[in-house]
Order: sequence, then C-alpha cells, then structure tokens
Amino acid sequence: MWRFLQGYVIIELTGLSLERFLNAMLRAGITPWQVERRGTSCIRLRLRARDFRKLRPIRRKYRCRVHILSRHGPVFALVGLWRRKVLLAGCVLALAAITALSTRILFVRITGCETMDEQVLREMLAEEGIVPFAAWRGLNNLGIATSVAARRPELAWVGITREGVIYTVEVREAIPRMEIPDLSVPCDVIAAKDGMVTRLTVLRGQARVQVGDWVRAGDVLISSRVEYNAESPPYYTHAMGEVWVARLYEARVKAPVFAQEYRRTGALKRYGKLALAGRVLWERQPPYPWFELAVRDVCRWEKLFVPIALTRGAYLECVPVNRPIGRAQQEEEARARAELQAMWQIPKDAAILLKNCYVREEEDGLWAVCIITTEEEIGYAKVLRVES
Repeated sequence: MWRFLQGYVIIELTGLSLERFLNAMLRAGITPWQVERRGTSCIRLRLRARDFRKLRPIRRKYRCRVHILSRHGPVFALVGLWRRKVLLAGCVLALAAITALSTRILFVRITGCETMDEQVLREMLAEEGIVPFAAWRGLNNLGIATSVAARRPELAWVGITREGVIYTVEVREAIPRMEIPDLSVPCDVIAAKDGMVTRLTVLRGQARVQVGDWVRAGDVLISSRVEYNAESPPYYTHAMGEVWVARLYEARVKAPVFAQEYRRTGALKRYGKLALAGRVLWERQPPYPWFELAVRDVCRWEKLFVPIALTRGAYLECVPVNRPIGRAQQEEEARARAELQAMWQIPKDAAILLKNCYVREEEDGLWAVCIITTEEEIGYAKVLRVES
C-alpha cells in the first residue's frame, strides 16, 4: 500500500549487460523488487517513480533499452486528470456538492402514523427546522421530539434519529380515551341487525328480550323505561348493556369449468429500478399486459452518504390460456370461492361459531354453498326525548 501511495512503474529491460545494469542500479541507491527474467535478454521489474529518472545515465553507459509497461499510484492519476480540464472541473464540483449536501437533510421518513395525518406532522417538523435541504447541525433531536409530542394529544411518543442525510421520525400514537356516556340522558338499546339472541347482559334499564328470541333491526332490546310494580310510577334511565345474537352469512358460487393459466411466449424485455434512500427514482414499466418479473440481482450501496439500490431483471411475456379441469378440482375451487365471499360479509369484530360448505348439482351446473354462523354484538344507544 505504501509503495502504491508513493507511485511505482513496471518496466522491462532488454540488452546484453542486464546483470551489470542491475548492479549499477544498486550502487546508485535504486532498489527494484519483483525482478523476473522474461528471456535471455529481457528482465521485468518494479521501480519507484522517483527513481526512474536515475536510470538515464546507467542506460547510456550499458546501452540497455528501458520500456515502461504500466504506471501505478495516485500521482499518475492526478497527472492524467490535470490534462483533462473539463473532467477535473466536474470532479471538483461533484466533490463540493457532496460535501455541501452531507451537511443537509435530504430525506425525512415518518413511520407509525396510522390515524394521524402525516402532512400535519410534517408541517410541525418543518416549524422545528426538520425540512429537506435544511442544515442538520445545531438541531436538538430530543428537544424537537418532546415538543412535537407535547403539542399533539394523539401522540404518545416521538423519536427522531439521523443516519447521514436521512432523518427518521418514529411515532407512537396514544390510545384514544373511552367516552363516558351522560347517564342523565335517557336512551334505549336498539338492535342494529337481525338475529337470534345468544347472550344478554343488562347493566341499566329493563330487558325486553330473552336468550333464544329472534329480533329484527330497530327492535328495543333494553328499554330505558323501568317499572318495578303497578303501584309505583315508571321512571326513565340511561339503558346500558350488551346483546349478542347469532347471524347467518351465505354465499353461492358456480363451479368454474376452466382454469386460467399464464404461459411464457419466450419474449422478454429488460427490467431496471433505481431507488434512492428507499424512494423509487426510476423504474422501467412493463411492456406486456401479462408478464412475469424475474429479478436477476439487486446491488445496494448502503454505506454511501445516500443509500442507493439498483435492481436488474427481465419482464417475461405471458399469454392467458384456459385449461379444462376435473370435477374434484371444480368442487375445491368453488368451495374456496364461496367461503371467501362469505368471509367478506362478516364484520371484523364477529366471532365465527360454525362454518358449513358443501357442493350440490343443479340444472345449470355445479354450485358451492357456504353458510357461516357468527355471534355479534348488535346493540346501540338511541337517545329518547322524555317529558319531565
């Protein structure tokens, strides 16, 4: 490494007095290395660049020919670059731009925003100085994170980290507080859907249904009118409770006769994508309506001041082909589609009690039926206007 930094040349000596030439070099203080004999009258060796000029008097004395094969070292690179003024100016400008941009914020990433508007958070960060092309020196990341979290009640925690020219803002949203109902306002618990009552819990008010009853949407489940007996007058309260019902969701799907496949035609086009700090700057669009993407390699440069990723591959053209399928595959495909359609109808908070999927033959073909029984909470509060 030290010899490379000093600069050295690889030369070939041709002549009849090569041994005397080497002895004269040693007497003159020139120390070669990796001396190789290439023939009876040819020797290849390596020599420091500053010692090369000392060979002129020795070469004249012993009449040996000196041929330079290659030059190595930063000195020769700078000499070649000095002759190309435009390239040298471009390198200087690029180095100056990299040096200037390394002190700036180029990208601001935000993670964890689910309910909060991300644009609002970016505006708050811009007020604190975290904005693209702003200087990152002098910014107190901990103080900015504490200030932003204190200004918005929906934020529980904010963390800010810097990696080169990339600022990452990680957000943890606060759990929303449960609204406390006004118990002085009378209201009934009304059914939102049809179903058969499976569970009933009354906290306030008087139940109007029992387990096993069939209710329809709009029926009163828990009434705010409470009557102890015929002698005492009724009074109104804020009805509260939970009413769970069993509901049925059904889906019917006709079994497919053909299965669609995609076969390659043999045609292909190159694919490429360039990403800078996780953002796609350029990506070649697919030239075919149906295709397969075959990624060949991904080159990443993570240690640069801006992470760069280059993806290369090929778009493989495909054409759709209908292939006949057997009865067993028809039934399996129809059951899967019917179950998927039935599952799409079920709310996220519902519990599945029973699932029954079967296939039956009809006049127009083979049909799959999927029936799913769920348990759901269907009660909601409806405020009443009661005269005092």
